[in-house]
Amino acid sequence: MLNLSFGLLLVALVVFLLGRFAAVRVLQLRRCRKIRDEFFESALSLIEDERTPEIYVSILEFLGNAIVRKHLSWRTLWRLLTGRIDRKHDSASGSVRDLTAEFPLPDDLRRTWNHAATCFTLAITFNNALAGAVVRRLFLWPVAGRMTTMAKSRRAAAVVQDLVVTEMRLPECAAA
Repeated sequence: MLNLSFGLLLVALVVFLLGRFAAVRVLQLRRCRKIRDEFFESALSLIEDERTPEIYVSILEFLGNAIVRKHLSWRTLWRLLTGRIDRKHDSASGSVRDLTAEFPLPDDLRRTWNHAATCFTLAITFNNALAGAVVRRLFLWPVAGRMTTMAKSRRAAAVVQDLVVTEMRLPECAAA
C-alpha cells in the first residue's frame, strides 16, 4: 500500500510538472508570435522604403526565412558560449565589418534595422524551449530588460551579423 501511495504521488508530480512546462511553453509561443510580428513589421517598413539599400532587402528576406529554423537556437547558444560571436564582432579586431557602417542607413532606418535585428534575435530563441531560455537568460536578458538601446542593438546585431556572414552568401564587399 505504501508503494502504491508513493507511485501515485510520483505520477501526480510528473503530471503537475508537465502541465507547468506546457503552460510556460504556451506563454513563450505567444511572446514569440508577438516578437515575430514586430520583426516582420519592421522588415516590411524597411523593404517598402526606397532609401533602403538592396543588400538589406536581401538580408531581410533571408532572415524572414531563417526565423523559423529550430537549430538556430542551439547554434546561437554554442557560438555565444564559445565566444565566437563576441570575438568575431569585436570592434577592436575588425574581423567583420558592420553592415550599417559599410552600407549606411539614415537614422530613422537604422533604428528600424536595429529593432528588426533585436526582434529577430529574440524570436529565434523562442524556437527551442531549453537552448532559447539559456541564450535569453545568459546573453540576451539585458536586451529584454535593463540594457540601453545602443547596447542591446549591438548584441542583437552581432548575432544577426554572425548568421548573415556564416550562412548567407553576401557579395564580397559585405563580408570581410
